[in-house]
Amino acid sequence: MLGFLRAIYREIKSEARHYLRKAGYVAAALVIVGYWISLHDKISNQRGAAWDTLRAAITWIESDWNHTGNVGQIYAIQTLVRDCKWPWHGTFVEPIFDFLLFSDCVDLKSVQLERMELGGLQAAGADFSYADLACSNLTTANLRNASLVGTKFGGSQLVAADLRGAKLRGDHPADDAVFKLANVSYARFNATTEIKGEQLKCACLNAEDTNSSQPQNTDTPADIAAVLKTLRACPANACDVIEHWNCEKWSVDPPPASEPPK
Repeated sequence: MLGFLRAIYREIKSEARHYLRKAGYVAAALVIVGYWISLHDKISNQRGAAWDTLRAAITWIESDWNHTGNVGQIYAIQTLVRDCKWPWHGTFVEPIFDFLLFSDCVDLKSVQLERMELGGLQAAGADFSYADLACSNLTTANLRNASLVGTKFGGSQLVAADLRGAKLRGDHPADDAVFKLANVSYARFNATTEIKGEQLKCACLNAEDTNSSQPQNTDTPADIAAVLKTLRACPANACDVIEHWNCEKWSVDPPPASEPPK
């Protein structure tokens, strides 16, 4: 009789462990799913806040020609593009990684960010195609592997900006990024940068770099380096005169209006 009771006890104990193990698996799965949902809610909220900040910055800039930037715009952009740097973007596994966790790579095509203060921006791999970044400060900005087809950089500060691997030209001349009076002193180009040398012929340098025997980085391709060494010093008021700037004469022709362009 005692042996029979022990057998029943062992069976009940075994079944209890089995059900408890199943319950543990279910509880763990619920915790993981709950965390994943809350994380994506947090990401969605951060993305919404970033867009609100960016819209406020753009409105601030557009309201007055003398406004130059706004607090929070760098963090907002970096929040939207922080996952663009990962190497799987553009591959067949991108949807999987984006769905699981790394989904912050928002398309910023055609966004209007002229006259923005974006020094040190970290936007590797981001898509700014056809965006307007004219007269913005992009000093030391990391735009490595970014899509910059048709992007307007006229009058901007690209001093020491990282453009290695960036796509700056398209199939049609109208798709080429514009560098008119953009300061490209020490900007980084390499063999993987998609750019035509002629795109830089109307760019310019810091005055002290125009007479330097090697004003650019050593990994700059020879054809691009040759063009860079021909560039002249940027005019002090590049953004005021850019609309009337004659790149062949390297002067204003005709004289600009008394008021800067709106």
